[in-house]
Amino acid sequence: MLQQSLADTLLEQNRNPVYCSGTWRVTSDDVILFYGESEGTRFVVFATTATNSNRKLKKCDSSARRLALQGATPAQLEHLANSCDKATFGVDQEDVLDESYRKAGKLDADHFAWNFQATDLVDRIKKALFALDLKPREIRAELYKLNVYGPGSFFKSHKDTPRGEDMFGSLVVVLPTRHEGGELYLRHGGKEWVYDSASELANVSEGDGPRIGYVALYSDVEHEVASVRSGYRVTITYNLYFASEQNAPSPKAESPPSIEPVAALLEGLLAQPDFLPKGGLLGFGLLHEYPFPQRKRTATSIAPLEAVLKGSDRIIMNAVRQLGLEAALYIVYRATRGAYDFGYDTEVISQEYIQWSTENEVEDLNGELVAHYGGIVTISKYREDAKREWGWKEMRKEEHPITWITPKTTHNSFKDDMRKEEYPITWVTPKTTHNSFKDAYLAYGNQASLGYVYGTMVPVAKIGGPGARHDLTILKRTKASIDAEWKALVKEKAAKRTAKAVQLVEAEELKDTSQPPRDEEDSPLP
Repeated sequence: MLQQSLADTLLEQNRNPVYCSGTWRVTSDDVILFYGESEGTRFVVFATTATNSNRKLKKCDSSARRLALQGATPAQLEHLANSCDKATFGVDQEDVLDESYRKAGKLDADHFAWNFQATDLVDRIKKALFALDLKPREIRAELYKLNVYGPGSFFKSHKDTPRGEDMFGSLVVVLPTRHEGGELYLRHGGKEWVYDSASELANVSEGDGPRIGYVALYSDVEHEVASVRSGYRVTITYNLYFASEQNAPSPKAESPPSIEPVAALLEGLLAQPDFLPKGGLLGFGLLHEYPFPQRKRTATSIAPLEAVLKGSDRIIMNAVRQLGLEAALYIVYRATRGAYDFGYDTEVISQEYIQWSTENEVEDLNGELVAHYGGIVTISKYREDAKREWGWKEMRKEEHPITWITPKTTHNSFKDDMRKEEYPITWVTPKTTHNSFKDAYLAYGNQASLGYVYGTMVPVAKIGGPGARHDLTILKRTKASIDAEWKALVKEKAAKRTAKAVQLVEAEELKDTSQPPRDEEDSPLP
């Protein structure tokens, strides 16, 4: 009951906002836009007053244009649109141009500038998206692109490409130009929202002064721009980053209200003596997506990614740390051995993001993980195998299998032939495929073949036995305890075989007694 309550509470916490939107009051000076290249630089004024009408003219050419909020002509906006390059989009870390998927114009950050300072708006976004954190999260906005969506322009459903490990989202500022259509549809966790910038800006009264529209969203929020029916939808996009590594979940701190129900349920679960009676590993599926670090060497630690955890992912890490437990991000590795696949399931977790070679053969990938990258085996071919005593005992020396409280949802399957250590993980929330990858490696055999490594990032906590959950000594098994487990397993297997044999005998006896007796006087006619 507590296990399910904890899982439900974490899912409930994931209902925290994954985006925020609205309008933002600006000054007339804020919405002066300069665009173009060096000698051909122009400026557009989206709102004008007598004090700014001649501002920065010396930096512009003689044909500089000014565009008033209420008096922008299609020709003026068309000039801006024609000054843009065709907009691309990211696919597998590459920019792709395909106007059947995205039709819009774009200016890179070095081809435009405007007076608006986003500091106060970023502060509002921080409070909206990270109000439930243990401590305030410092974030920064980096100017990225200007986009123009004219009549018939659109952008089909997509997710933003992270531009760095500390990037968590995007801020889209919609400039006050008249347009119809261009609604922004956002989707996450099976839910959908709509931000209609055209309606938002059209409803601003003249007495309120100039305003811009804005929407800030996490990078893993799927979104699309509907077709613009008329006018021009002009946006300026900022990439949103966490400002420093100080954002990592703290070891122990005064908890906010959001942490308390999770920490209380987790504490209650661990207080039950029948839950992980021999200690083990506790796993949590991540509900948001995160960018993996660039692999510049053989192995790269994923520990820095703790600083960019969001929503319920961050809440559970804070709750675990609040209870003083040891926890970290791990990658769950699964592999195939290409043509030499012996049908053995194996799973190893490590805190290292590994660059596998496709030039040098790897004889035992799981052994490499354990020996060189701090790997912990969580599923082994020797599990419940009472035929290979030596192998089983070797595996059990440091075994921590992963089991599931809620159903495992990952679809990556793998097979391997050898494991020496196993530590099952108990999953509180399902392992997801949001943060997964697939790599190739050269598998050893009579003839080298291409194998594949599948990885999924998850938070894992190490748990001691009942009454001493912080003491991990129980996880180190002794020879005596392993021998005792082996004897118990052999006895259990023997009992199952005996029971099965008895069932077969009883079935045969039942079959014999059900046969009708033969009449000996009956005989064929002569």
